[in-house]
Amino acid sequence: PLTERRILSKIGKALLTSELGDVPLSLCIAVLDSLAAHRLPAGELGWALVQEIRRHRRDEMEETDVNDLVALLRALCDLHIVDGPLASAVLEIAVPERHRLRPDAAALLLYALGKMGGPLKG
Repeated sequence: PLTERRILSKIGKALLTSELGDVPLSLCIAVLDSLAAHRLPAGELGWALVQEIRRHRRDEMEETDVNDLVALLRALCDLHIVDGPLASAVLEIAVPERHRLRPDAAALLLYALGKMGGPLKG
């Protein structure tokens, strides 16, 4: 039987061998979140997904569910991916919308802010 780790590995290989330009922002976030949830190393796939997320326009990020953006922050922290500009862009969107977060996502936001050492502004 295929375990979730093996499935993630197969998805990762497929993504790395294809053009990531066609991967929707929500899928990039979901794969990073899954890597973090299963405590898998980010490796090439994680960094390739971060590069792809960076390519998405700011307005596309603003249209993304704020709960998903917080999941992205948590994944970046847990995978030890240091990307200040990306984290800052996500925080600029997520913090002012914190009142719309699910309770679990609000806790994740505080966790990510604590890991990044950032203040809660906005």
